Amino acid sequence: MAAGNGFGTEILHIELWTELDPLAQDGESMNPLTQEQILLNLREEAKIILSAMIYGLEFTYIPADKLHGVKEYVDIQPIAEIRFTKDNLIIQSTSMDNSRMYARMTFLLADHEQKRRESWMSLNISAEGGVGEGNYIHGMKEKKTALYMALKNAVRGSLNTTIINKPHKIRGEAILEVFPDTVIRAGTYITTARFKINIKEIVPYTVF
Repeated sequence: MAAGNGFGTEILHIELWTELDPLAQDGESMNPLTQEQILLNLREEAKIILSAMIYGLEFTYIPADKLHGVKEYVDIQPIAEIRFTKDNLIIQSTSMDNSRMYARMTFLLADHEQKRRESWMSLNISAEGGVGEGNYIHGMKEKKTALYMALKNAVRGSLNTTIINKPHKIRGEAILEVFPDTVIRAGTYITTARFKINIKEIVPYTVF
């Protein structure tokens, strides 16, 4: 698909996996997934990751602070979500291994999506890595949790190197720089990811 038809020239390549026969979800036993369910799972995860790579995520983070009796809080939301068409998402290949389906996909960015990502990547902001976890027993939705917790920990890590006094609240935006890596270990989804983080507001405790 050439530029001039509403598409840019950038293509994102991703490789996802989903389990064919999950043992449990929310504590209940499950039957093997149908082909339709498998494809829906793959498309949903692709939507989450590609949206984070193109439009980014907005976040509010409150670090835990025993002195002020404050518990850690985080809220992360997609800034916008991509829309799939018959032209922009292509499953290049699939394979089976150890009760999983792996799918190689390509996503062709629209002009405005390419400009959005290029604008983000041009910002003079160093990338920050983070590792997040999600509860495997709660199903595939916890892969999203693991990704978002990776962002939370990346934000926390960036604060440790740039801010001397612990703030009350931080607001900002972030873009997923490259495709994340997710594994299962000890009943936990573990995602390693890198983000470019743009802090927009820091609220110190001195204002209270």
